[in-house]
Amino acid sequence: MGDATSDSIEVIIPNENDKTVPRCSHGPALLFERTRNVAQKGRRFYACSACRDRKDCNLFQWEDEKSLWEGVTDRHLEGHVEDPSSQDNNPWEENMEVANERNHEKLQTWQKKAGKLAGKQSRALSKSVVGALSGLQRNIHNWCSPADDLAEPREISEVRSLAREAQNSSKSPPFTHQEYSSRFLKFVSLPVEQRRFCVDCQLLILPGEWMNHAKHQALSENVSVQMLKRPSLLLSPLDNKKSNAQYLFADRSCNFLLDVLLGLGFQKFLCVGTPRLHERIKLRNAEGGSPIKSLLLDIDYRFCQFYGQDEFCRYNMFNHHFFDEQEAVTEFKAFLCEEGGAKVIMITDPPFGGLVKPLANSFSQISQTWKSVNDESELVEMPIIWTFPYFFESRILEYFPSFSMLDYQVDYENHPLYKHGMTGRKQSPVRLFTNLSPKGVRLPLDEGY
Repeated sequence: MGDATSDSIEVIIPNENDKTVPRCSHGPALLFERTRNVAQKGRRFYACSACRDRKDCNLFQWEDEKSLWEGVTDRHLEGHVEDPSSQDNNPWEENMEVANERNHEKLQTWQKKAGKLAGKQSRALSKSVVGALSGLQRNIHNWCSPADDLAEPREISEVRSLAREAQNSSKSPPFTHQEYSSRFLKFVSLPVEQRRFCVDCQLLILPGEWMNHAKHQALSENVSVQMLKRPSLLLSPLDNKKSNAQYLFADRSCNFLLDVLLGLGFQKFLCVGTPRLHERIKLRNAEGGSPIKSLLLDIDYRFCQFYGQDEFCRYNMFNHHFFDEQEAVTEFKAFLCEEGGAKVIMITDPPFGGLVKPLANSFSQISQTWKSVNDESELVEMPIIWTFPYFFESRILEYFPSFSMLDYQVDYENHPLYKHGMTGRKQSPVRLFTNLSPKGVRLPLDEGY
Protein backbone atom coordinates (compact mmCIF):
# COMPACT_ATOMS: atom_id res chain seq x y z
CA MET A 1 0.00 0.00 0.00
CA GLY A 2 1.44 3.40 -0.96
CA ASP A 3 1.08 6.95 0.28
CA ALA A 4 -1.89 8.65 -1.32
CA THR A 5 -2.53 12.37 -1.15
CA SER A 6 -5.93 14.07 -1.41
CA ASP A 7 -5.67 14.16 -5.20
CA SER A 8 -4.90 10.41 -5.35
CA ILE A 9 -1.17 10.55 -6.03
CA GLU A 10 0.73 7.45 -4.93
CA VAL A 11 4.48 7.21 -4.34
CA ILE A 12 6.26 4.34 -6.08
CA ILE A 13 9.69 3.50 -4.66
CA PRO A 14 11.99 3.08 -7.70
CA ASN A 15 14.79 0.59 -8.03
CA GLU A 16 17.82 2.16 -6.33
CA ASN A 17 20.08 0.81 -9.11
CA ASP A 18 18.05 2.52 -11.84
CA LYS A 19 20.45 5.12 -13.24
CA THR A 20 17.84 6.55 -15.62
CA VAL A 21 15.88 8.27 -12.83
CA PRO A 22 15.85 12.03 -13.59
CA ARG A 23 17.56 14.34 -11.12
CA CYS A 24 16.99 17.88 -9.93
CA SER A 25 18.97 20.04 -7.53
CA HIS A 26 17.61 17.87 -4.67
CA GLY A 27 18.91 14.61 -6.10
CA PRO A 28 17.05 11.71 -7.78
CA ALA A 29 13.34 12.30 -8.31
CA LEU A 30 10.55 10.23 -6.81
CA LEU A 31 8.20 8.21 -8.96
CA PHE A 32 4.48 8.95 -8.57
CA GLU A 33 1.33 7.43 -10.00
CA ARG A 34 -1.99 9.20 -10.35
CA THR A 35 -4.81 6.86 -9.32
CA ARG A 36 -8.52 7.36 -9.98
CA ASN A 37 -9.66 4.20 -8.19
CA VAL A 38 -8.25 0.89 -7.06
CA ALA A 39 -8.80 -0.81 -10.41
CA GLN A 40 -7.69 2.05 -12.66
CA LYS A 41 -4.05 3.04 -12.48
CA GLY A 42 -2.86 6.24 -14.10
CA ARG A 43 0.28 7.21 -15.91
CA ARG A 44 3.44 7.35 -13.81
CA PHE A 45 5.63 10.44 -13.60
CA TYR A 46 8.73 11.71 -11.84
CA ALA A 47 8.77 14.83 -9.65
CA CYS A 48 11.02 16.42 -7.05
CA SER A 49 11.43 14.41 -3.85
CA ALA A 50 11.79 17.41 -1.54
CA CYS A 51 9.37 20.06 -2.89
CA ARG A 52 5.61 19.69 -3.08
CA ASP A 53 5.19 22.94 -5.02
CA ARG A 54 6.25 23.11 -8.67
CA LYS A 55 7.18 26.77 -8.09
CA ASP A 56 10.03 25.63 -5.85
CA CYS A 57 11.25 22.87 -8.16
CA ASN A 58 9.65 22.35 -11.57
CA LEU A 59 11.05 18.89 -12.32
CA PHE A 60 8.38 16.85 -14.08
CA GLN A 61 8.89 13.92 -16.41
CA TRP A 62 6.68 11.05 -17.51
CA GLU A 63 8.18 7.67 -16.67
CA ASP A 64 7.95 6.50 -20.28
CA GLU A 65 9.92 9.51 -21.53
CA LYS A 66 13.13 7.70 -20.68
CA SER A 67 13.10 5.75 -23.97
CA LEU A 68 13.26 6.82 -27.60
CA TRP A 69 9.92 7.36 -29.34
CA GLU A 70 10.23 6.10 -32.88
CA GLY A 71 10.32 8.87 -35.47
CA VAL A 72 10.82 11.73 -33.01
CA THR A 73 14.22 13.44 -33.18
CA ASP A 74 15.66 16.74 -32.00
CA ARG A 75 14.93 18.06 -35.50
CA HIS A 76 11.25 17.99 -34.63
CA LEU A 77 11.85 20.02 -31.49
CA GLU A 78 13.21 22.94 -33.49
CA GLY A 79 9.69 23.79 -34.66
CA HIS A 80 6.68 25.00 -32.75
CA VAL A 81 3.04 23.95 -32.73
CA GLU A 82 0.70 26.20 -30.76
CA ASP A 83 -1.89 23.52 -29.97
CA PRO A 84 -1.11 20.06 -31.38
CA SER A 85 -4.08 18.50 -29.57
CA SER A 86 -6.45 20.58 -31.73
CA GLN A 87 -5.15 19.13 -35.00
CA ASP A 88 -7.22 16.54 -36.89
CA ASN A 89 -4.24 14.41 -37.87
CA ASN A 90 -1.58 12.83 -35.71
CA PRO A 91 0.60 15.72 -34.42
CA TRP A 92 3.59 13.41 -34.23
CA GLU A 93 3.43 12.83 -37.99
CA GLU A 94 2.51 16.20 -39.48
CA ASN A 95 2.51 19.04 -36.98
CA MET A 96 6.11 18.56 -35.96
CA GLU A 97 7.08 19.42 -39.51
CA VAL A 98 5.68 22.91 -39.00
CA ALA A 99 8.57 25.13 -38.00
CA ASN A 100 8.36 28.52 -36.39
CA GLU A 101 11.46 30.39 -37.54
CA ARG A 102 11.50 32.78 -34.61
CA ASN A 103 11.52 30.04 -31.99
CA HIS A 104 14.04 28.13 -34.03
CA GLU A 105 16.45 31.07 -33.88
CA LYS A 106 15.85 31.58 -30.15
CA LEU A 107 16.48 27.93 -29.49
CA GLN A 108 19.75 27.94 -31.40
CA THR A 109 20.90 31.14 -29.65
CA TRP A 110 20.31 29.81 -26.15
CA GLN A 111 21.85 26.45 -27.00
CA LYS A 112 25.05 28.23 -28.05
CA LYS A 113 25.11 30.40 -24.92
CA ALA A 114 24.51 27.44 -22.63
CA GLY A 115 27.17 25.48 -24.48
CA LYS A 116 29.74 28.20 -23.88
CA LEU A 117 28.88 28.31 -20.19
CA ALA A 118 29.08 24.54 -19.90
CA GLY A 119 32.46 24.61 -21.66
CA LYS A 120 33.79 26.98 -19.06
CA GLN A 121 32.32 24.77 -16.32
CA SER A 122 30.84 27.87 -14.75
CA ARG A 123 29.32 27.33 -11.31
CA ALA A 124 27.31 30.55 -11.44
CA LEU A 125 25.27 30.34 -14.64
CA SER A 126 23.81 33.53 -16.04
CA LYS A 127 20.29 34.05 -14.67
CA SER A 128 19.09 35.19 -18.05
CA VAL A 129 20.31 32.02 -19.72
CA VAL A 130 18.82 29.84 -16.99
CA GLY A 131 15.52 31.69 -17.20
CA ALA A 132 15.34 31.47 -20.96
CA LEU A 133 16.23 27.79 -21.00
CA SER A 134 13.65 27.10 -18.31
CA GLY A 135 11.03 28.91 -20.36
CA LEU A 136 11.92 26.97 -23.46
CA GLN A 137 11.85 23.77 -21.42
CA ARG A 138 8.29 24.50 -20.29
CA ASN A 139 7.12 25.45 -23.78
CA ILE A 140 8.66 22.38 -25.38
CA HIS A 141 7.24 20.13 -22.65
CA ASN A 142 3.75 21.61 -23.07
CA TRP A 143 3.42 20.86 -26.76
CA CYS A 144 5.76 17.90 -27.15
CA SER A 145 4.39 15.71 -24.32
CA PRO A 146 2.19 12.98 -25.79
CA ALA A 147 -1.31 12.58 -24.45
CA ASP A 148 -1.90 10.28 -21.48
CA ASP A 149 -3.44 7.62 -23.67
CA LEU A 150 -0.43 7.35 -26.02
CA ALA A 151 1.64 4.36 -25.05
CA GLU A 152 4.73 5.07 -27.13
CA PRO A 153 7.63 6.37 -25.02
CA ARG A 154 10.05 8.96 -26.33
CA GLU A 155 13.46 10.34 -25.48
CA ILE A 156 14.03 13.52 -23.49
CA SER A 157 15.41 16.09 -25.92
CA GLU A 158 18.86 17.56 -25.62
CA VAL A 159 17.31 20.99 -25.14
CA ARG A 160 15.21 19.89 -22.15
CA SER A 161 18.19 18.09 -20.63
CA LEU A 162 20.35 21.16 -21.07
CA ALA A 163 17.73 23.41 -19.48
CA ARG A 164 17.41 21.03 -16.52
CA GLU A 165 21.18 20.93 -16.01
CA ALA A 166 21.35 24.72 -16.16
CA GLN A 167 18.63 25.08 -13.58
CA ASN A 168 20.24 22.51 -11.27
CA SER A 169 23.59 24.32 -11.49
CA SER A 170 21.94 27.66 -10.70
CA LYS A 171 20.63 26.20 -7.42
CA SER A 172 23.92 24.66 -6.33
CA PRO A 173 25.71 26.05 -3.25
CA PRO A 174 28.26 28.77 -4.08
CA PHE A 175 31.09 26.70 -2.56
CA THR A 176 31.99 23.07 -2.09
CA HIS A 177 32.02 21.61 1.41
CA GLN A 178 35.81 21.62 1.41
CA GLU A 179 35.83 25.28 0.34
CA TYR A 180 33.36 26.15 3.10
CA SER A 181 35.65 24.45 5.64
CA SER A 182 38.68 26.42 4.42
CA ARG A 183 36.69 29.66 4.64
CA PHE A 184 35.64 28.84 8.19
CA LEU A 185 39.26 28.39 9.31
CA LYS A 186 40.12 31.78 7.83
CA PHE A 187 37.06 33.33 9.45
CA VAL A 188 37.78 32.15 13.02
CA SER A 189 41.40 33.35 12.72
CA LEU A 190 40.20 36.93 12.16
CA PRO A 191 39.93 39.45 15.01
CA VAL A 192 36.36 39.44 16.35
CA GLU A 193 35.68 42.93 14.96
CA GLN A 194 36.37 41.66 11.43
CA ARG A 195 34.02 38.68 11.61
CA ARG A 196 30.86 39.47 9.74
CA PHE A 197 27.80 37.50 8.75
CA CYS A 198 25.54 38.65 5.92
CA VAL A 199 21.98 37.93 6.97
CA ASP A 200 20.66 38.49 3.44
CA CYS A 201 23.04 35.90 1.98
CA GLN A 202 23.24 33.71 5.12
CA LEU A 203 26.98 33.65 4.65
CA LEU A 204 30.08 34.16 6.78
CA ILE A 205 32.00 36.75 4.77
CA LEU A 206 35.71 37.51 4.71
CA PRO A 207 37.15 41.07 4.64
CA GLY A 208 37.83 40.97 0.91
CA GLU A 209 34.13 40.31 0.29
CA TRP A 210 32.65 43.14 2.37
CA MET A 211 32.10 45.46 -0.60
CA ASN A 212 30.02 42.83 -2.37
CA HIS A 213 27.59 42.85 0.57
CA ALA A 214 27.69 46.57 1.43
CA LYS A 215 24.18 47.27 0.07
CA HIS A 216 22.53 44.41 1.89
CA GLN A 217 20.10 45.54 4.56
CA ALA A 218 21.27 43.35 7.42
CA LEU A 219 24.93 42.76 8.17
CA SER A 220 25.92 41.27 11.52
CA GLU A 221 29.28 42.29 12.94
CA ASN A 222 31.48 40.99 15.75
CA VAL A 223 30.53 37.33 15.36
CA SER A 224 31.86 35.64 18.49
CA VAL A 225 33.09 32.08 18.90
CA GLN A 226 30.04 31.35 21.05
CA MET A 227 27.77 32.42 18.19
CA LEU A 228 29.64 30.10 15.81
CA LYS A 229 28.98 27.22 18.20
CA ARG A 230 25.22 27.77 17.79
CA PRO A 231 24.68 28.18 14.05
CA SER A 232 20.96 27.43 14.41
CA LEU A 233 20.66 30.78 16.22
CA LEU A 234 22.73 32.62 13.61
CA LEU A 235 20.98 31.18 10.56
CA SER A 236 17.42 32.17 9.71
CA PRO A 237 15.16 29.07 9.79
CA LEU A 238 13.84 28.04 6.39
CA ASP A 239 10.12 28.68 6.32
CA ASN A 240 8.73 27.14 3.13
CA LYS A 241 6.09 24.71 4.41
CA LYS A 242 5.93 22.91 1.04
CA SER A 243 9.62 22.07 0.87
CA ASN A 244 11.99 22.41 3.81
CA ALA A 245 10.47 24.41 6.67
CA GLN A 246 12.76 24.22 9.71
CA TYR A 247 11.31 23.86 13.18
CA LEU A 248 14.04 23.46 15.75
CA PHE A 249 13.90 21.37 18.92
CA ALA A 250 13.54 23.42 22.09
CA ASP A 251 16.47 23.03 24.49
CA ARG A 252 14.09 21.23 26.88
CA SER A 253 13.48 18.43 24.35
CA CYS A 254 17.16 18.23 23.39
CA ASN A 255 18.25 17.85 27.00
CA PHE A 256 15.59 15.21 27.68
CA LEU A 257 16.67 13.11 24.69
CA LEU A 258 20.35 13.38 25.53
CA ASP A 259 19.87 12.52 29.22
CA VAL A 260 17.76 9.46 28.42
CA LEU A 261 19.95 8.13 25.61
CA LEU A 262 23.24 8.69 27.41
CA GLY A 263 21.71 6.83 30.35
CA LEU A 264 21.01 3.92 28.00
CA GLY A 265 24.68 3.82 26.99
CA PHE A 266 24.57 5.42 23.54
CA GLN A 267 27.72 7.29 22.56
CA LYS A 268 27.18 8.07 18.87
CA PHE A 269 24.18 10.05 17.63
CA LEU A 270 23.16 10.10 13.97
CA CYS A 271 21.13 13.31 13.76
CA VAL A 272 18.93 13.19 10.65
CA GLY A 273 17.28 16.58 10.21
CA THR A 274 17.95 17.54 13.85
CA PRO A 275 20.53 20.36 13.75
CA ARG A 276 19.62 21.69 17.20
CA LEU A 277 20.31 18.30 18.82
CA HIS A 278 23.64 18.04 16.97
CA GLU A 279 24.51 21.50 18.23
CA ARG A 280 23.56 20.63 21.80
CA ILE A 281 25.79 17.54 21.72
CA LYS A 282 28.80 19.62 20.67
CA LEU A 283 28.10 22.07 23.48
CA ARG A 284 27.99 19.23 26.02
CA ASN A 285 31.32 17.96 24.78
CA ALA A 286 32.78 21.42 25.38
CA GLU A 287 31.50 21.27 28.97
CA GLY A 288 33.57 18.13 29.67
CA GLY A 289 32.64 14.59 30.60
CA SER A 290 32.55 11.52 28.40
CA PRO A 291 32.90 12.53 24.73
CA ILE A 292 29.82 12.08 22.56
CA LYS A 293 30.07 11.77 18.80
CA SER A 294 27.47 13.20 16.47
CA LEU A 295 26.97 13.31 12.70
CA LEU A 296 24.35 15.64 11.22
CA LEU A 297 22.55 14.65 8.01
CA ASP A 298 20.51 17.56 6.64
CA ILE A 299 19.51 19.03 3.28
CA ASP A 300 20.42 22.61 4.32
CA TYR A 301 23.82 23.31 2.78
CA ARG A 302 24.32 26.38 5.00
CA PHE A 303 25.60 24.08 7.75
CA CYS A 304 28.64 23.36 5.57
CA GLN A 305 29.97 26.71 6.80
CA PHE A 306 30.18 25.54 10.40
CA TYR A 307 30.85 21.80 10.34
CA GLY A 308 33.54 19.73 8.66
CA GLN A 309 32.83 16.69 6.51
CA ASP A 310 33.22 14.42 9.53
CA GLU A 311 30.43 16.31 11.36
CA PHE A 312 27.94 17.17 8.60
CA CYS A 313 26.80 15.46 5.39
CA ARG A 314 24.31 17.16 3.12
CA TYR A 315 21.53 14.62 2.75
CA ASN A 316 17.98 14.35 1.40
CA MET A 317 15.96 12.06 3.65
CA PHE A 318 13.18 11.65 1.06
CA ASN A 319 15.38 9.83 -1.47
CA HIS A 320 18.38 8.74 0.63
CA HIS A 321 20.66 10.95 -1.43
CA PHE A 322 24.08 12.17 -0.27
CA PHE A 323 25.01 15.30 -2.22
CA ASP A 324 28.78 14.86 -1.90
CA GLU A 325 28.27 11.25 -2.89
CA GLN A 326 31.31 9.05 -2.30
CA GLU A 327 33.07 11.27 0.26
CA ALA A 328 29.91 11.72 2.30
CA VAL A 329 28.97 8.03 2.08
CA THR A 330 32.45 7.10 3.34
CA GLU A 331 32.09 9.40 6.36
CA PHE A 332 28.56 8.10 6.96
CA LYS A 333 29.63 4.44 6.98
CA ALA A 334 32.61 5.16 9.20
CA PHE A 335 30.36 6.88 11.72
CA LEU A 336 27.92 3.95 11.85
CA CYS A 337 30.70 1.52 12.74
CA GLU A 338 30.43 0.63 16.43
CA GLU A 339 34.13 0.02 16.87
CA GLY A 340 35.15 -0.29 20.49
CA GLY A 341 31.58 -0.88 21.61
CA ALA A 342 30.38 2.68 20.89
CA LYS A 343 26.61 2.26 20.50
CA VAL A 344 24.91 4.20 17.67
CA ILE A 345 21.36 5.56 17.63
CA MET A 346 19.54 7.53 14.97
CA ILE A 347 17.28 10.47 15.89
CA THR A 348 15.27 11.97 13.06
CA ASP A 349 12.79 14.85 12.84
CA PRO A 350 11.32 14.96 9.30
CA PRO A 351 9.08 17.77 8.00
CA PHE A 352 5.56 17.28 9.36
CA GLY A 353 4.04 17.17 5.87
CA GLY A 354 6.52 14.61 4.58
CA LEU A 355 5.24 11.39 3.01
CA VAL A 356 5.85 8.44 5.30
CA LYS A 357 6.65 5.88 2.60
CA PRO A 358 9.80 7.51 1.14
CA LEU A 359 10.96 8.48 4.62
CA ALA A 360 10.57 4.92 5.85
CA ASN A 361 12.45 3.67 2.80
CA SER A 362 15.39 5.98 3.52
CA PHE A 363 15.51 5.10 7.20
CA SER A 364 15.39 1.40 6.31
CA GLN A 365 18.40 1.89 4.03
CA ILE A 366 20.27 3.64 6.84
CA SER A 367 19.45 0.68 9.10
CA GLN A 368 20.65 -1.79 6.46
CA THR A 369 23.95 0.09 6.16
CA TRP A 370 24.34 -0.03 9.94
CA LYS A 371 23.79 -3.80 9.87
CA SER A 372 26.29 -4.20 7.05
CA VAL A 373 29.17 -2.26 8.62
CA ASN A 374 28.65 -3.97 11.98
CA ASP A 375 28.00 -7.51 10.65
CA GLU A 376 24.66 -7.61 12.42
CA SER A 377 21.97 -10.19 11.81
CA GLU A 378 18.90 -9.24 9.77
CA LEU A 379 16.88 -9.84 12.93
CA VAL A 380 18.69 -7.03 14.75
CA GLU A 381 17.36 -3.50 14.30
CA MET A 382 19.27 -0.25 14.41
CA PRO A 383 18.05 1.83 17.38
CA ILE A 384 15.90 4.67 16.02
CA ILE A 385 13.83 7.53 17.41
CA TRP A 386 11.52 9.17 14.88
CA THR A 387 9.67 12.33 15.98
CA PHE A 388 6.38 12.83 14.12
CA PRO A 389 2.74 13.82 14.80
CA TYR A 390 0.83 11.15 16.69
CA PHE A 391 -1.87 10.84 14.01
CA PHE A 392 0.70 9.18 11.71
CA GLU A 393 1.06 6.25 14.12
CA SER A 394 -0.66 3.68 11.89
CA ARG A 395 1.42 4.73 8.85
CA ILE A 396 4.71 4.47 10.73
CA LEU A 397 3.80 1.11 12.27
CA GLU A 398 2.94 -0.16 8.79
CA TYR A 399 6.63 0.10 7.85
CA PHE A 400 8.19 -0.34 11.31
CA PRO A 401 5.90 -2.75 13.23
CA SER A 402 8.38 -3.03 16.10
CA PHE A 403 8.02 0.67 16.89
CA SER A 404 5.90 2.04 19.70
CA MET A 405 4.72 5.58 20.34
CA LEU A 406 5.80 7.28 23.56
CA ASP A 407 3.65 9.95 25.14
CA TYR A 408 6.41 12.56 25.41
CA GLN A 409 5.46 15.86 23.72
CA VAL A 410 8.28 17.23 21.57
CA ASP A 411 8.52 21.02 21.68
CA TYR A 412 9.92 23.41 19.08
CA GLU A 413 11.51 26.75 19.82
CA ASN A 414 10.39 28.58 16.65
CA HIS A 415 6.96 27.00 16.09
CA PRO A 416 4.04 29.32 16.92
CA LEU A 417 2.10 26.57 18.72
CA TYR A 418 4.24 23.52 19.49
CA LYS A 419 5.80 24.81 22.69
CA HIS A 420 5.95 23.57 26.27
CA GLY A 421 3.07 24.71 28.45
CA MET A 422 0.45 24.87 25.70
CA THR A 423 -2.86 23.15 26.37
CA GLY A 424 -5.76 21.78 24.35
CA ARG A 425 -5.44 22.04 20.58
CA LYS A 426 -2.38 24.25 20.93
CA GLN A 427 -0.21 21.58 22.55
CA SER A 428 2.35 19.80 20.44
CA PRO A 429 1.04 16.70 18.62
CA VAL A 430 4.60 15.50 17.95
CA ARG A 431 5.58 12.30 19.73
CA LEU A 432 8.47 9.83 19.84
CA PHE A 433 8.24 6.67 17.72
CA THR A 434 10.97 4.21 18.62
CA ASN A 435 12.08 0.60 18.69
CA LEU A 436 13.69 1.15 22.10
CA SER A 437 11.96 -0.51 25.04
CA PRO A 438 9.42 1.97 26.47
CA LYS A 439 10.45 0.87 29.95
CA GLY A 440 13.93 2.25 29.35
CA VAL A 441 12.69 5.73 28.40
CA ARG A 442 11.65 7.41 31.61
CA LEU A 443 9.50 10.48 31.02
CA PRO A 444 10.14 13.48 33.30
CA LEU A 445 8.02 13.28 36.45
CA ASP A 446 8.34 17.02 37.10
CA GLU A 447 6.39 17.66 33.89
CA GLY A 448 3.46 15.54 34.92
CA TYR A 449 4.25 12.33 33.04
